Amino acid sequence: FALLGAGMIWLFSQKVKKTGDEPFRFLPLAIFLSFFFYAIVVVFVSFYPWTGIFMVPKTAVYVWIVLMGLNAFRTLEK
Repeated sequence: FALLGAGMIWLFSQKVKKTGDEPFRFLPLAIFLSFFFYAIVVVFVSFYPWTGIFMVPKTAVYVWIVLMGLNAFRTLEK
């Protein structure tokens, strides 16, 4: 799971650097945050059930990713 996340972060960061794609410049950070918040829940929820609350910021990161895509789509229309 961690290797998959690290690979995705690396691939997207390389692609953003290569293309200079402005709407997606924070996509690697968003992917990292998504994996980070989910990892906290997976590791600690059996000991500390309240850590399930970290699914809320994970969902917020997903919304942020969708908004990045919407922003990119809008810049294509111009």
